[in-house]
Amino acid sequence: MKITRRKIIGGSLAAAPLAAATAALFGEGEAAAQAGLNAEGLAEGGEIRLPRGYTRLAEPFRFAGNRLNIRGDGPYASTVQFEPEAPGAAAIELDTPGRGGQAQSSIAGLGFHSTNSVDKTAIRLPNVANVNIERIGIAGRAWPGAGSIGIHTAGRQFVRIRDCDLVCARPIVMSANPAWPTIGADFFQISSCELATSLPRGACVEVEDGVVAYNLSVRDTCMARGADGFRFVDRSSRGASCNLEFQNCRTEQGESPSGWSYDLRSARQSFQSILFQNVRCDGARNGIRISGGHRITLINVDLDQRDGRVALDIEFNPATVLTIIGGFSQVGGTMRLARARKVSGLDSQVRGGAFGPNEIWVYDPTA
Repeated sequence: MKITRRKIIGGSLAAAPLAAATAALFGEGEAAAQAGLNAEGLAEGGEIRLPRGYTRLAEPFRFAGNRLNIRGDGPYASTVQFEPEAPGAAAIELDTPGRGGQAQSSIAGLGFHSTNSVDKTAIRLPNVANVNIERIGIAGRAWPGAGSIGIHTAGRQFVRIRDCDLVCARPIVMSANPAWPTIGADFFQISSCELATSLPRGACVEVEDGVVAYNLSVRDTCMARGADGFRFVDRSSRGASCNLEFQNCRTEQGESPSGWSYDLRSARQSFQSILFQNVRCDGARNGIRISGGHRITLINVDLDQRDGRVALDIEFNPATVLTIIGGFSQVGGTMRLARARKVSGLDSQVRGGAFGPNEIWVYDPTA
């Protein structure tokens, strides 16, 4: 189904390819937008096609049903223009009330653009399941605002973010699920993405306080600029996170010497298992910092930190076991393994150069 209506706005021609977007384009607000969807038979799903060029939304587009697929011709071919007046608005939001939430929808092939500095979000996903976000683009300086977000999730399960190119203050943010506090990010996947934060103290991926994450994976992804690549600092979650996985990823162009490629710290619940495999941590910032971790595995990890940088900083507790298989660290980078003792592996350096094969470190309160 493709519905295109046009209206001259500020001397330019804007296209809205569905009744809902047309209602927003004409300034009729969210109620009219939802009514437009219902009238077109899309209240319980269907497909919306955005044409090439710019589709301007004067108001946020919200969908409260299931099984809606929004498609464009590509992230820099079909562009959503969004100029909110008040901070916090999302251009597209899939939001179905109740614990069941929104399910089986997808958004693909869109770019996002704005000219104002009001904090905004491109795509917001509160309490969703089985949702695919693919081929989304936000070019540098195209999404201004010191708190502007690319993709913002707040639960629940089986969310796949892939083939996205996001440059803004906060490219990907994961928040706690208000409808289901113990399921914040269950089987979430970020893959084949290029992410860059425009904030010198920002992070490319932020998992906020209170999130419980199960089987959260980041693969084949580059995280550039800012202070941190991946940041997960938890003080209040109601469950232990487990199976956090980072594979074939790279950080680069760090802008803060006090930042970290990966910063995972929990003061309340534990990170039960964390895997880093074929990961490179750039030398412009520190490498990997973990506290509250239980089973931590590093396989072929390249720590490029030199003098003045910390390559590996792990605070051990009685349940912590660190396994290192292969890998490399530059000469001069500092290793901090607090309250730890090596129980397996050759006598390697812990201050730079290749790690010993198959090192295993465990908790030792006397170390």
